[in-house]
Amino acid sequence: MPALQRIYSEYQDRGLIVLAINLTSQDRLNVINPFIQNNNLTFPILLDQEGIVSHLYKVTALPTTFFINPDGVIDDIVYGGPISEALIRIQITDILEELP
Repeated sequence: MPALQRIYSEYQDRGLIVLAINLTSQDRLNVINPFIQNNNLTFPILLDQEGIVSHLYKVTALPTTFFINPDGVIDDIVYGGPISEALIRIQITDILEELP
């Protein structure tokens, strides 16, 4: 998450959107806000309280990271973590090059 936050801060002005989805069906609500504050996260953290999103996207491992291009197509999926900041940067710069 810290690497995602650094990259988000760096590239949000170029159109990067980061959405985190908490599988609240597998987590406790009272740990989410402290986690956000402790990691100084500024991108939205959405709550999948009923597991609908994880079911629709067939999430089988946590974390799972989806890289979605400007056309809304999933370019890549990374299962598990942590993901290196270098890998995130490569994926993000490739996606940002597709922006008009």
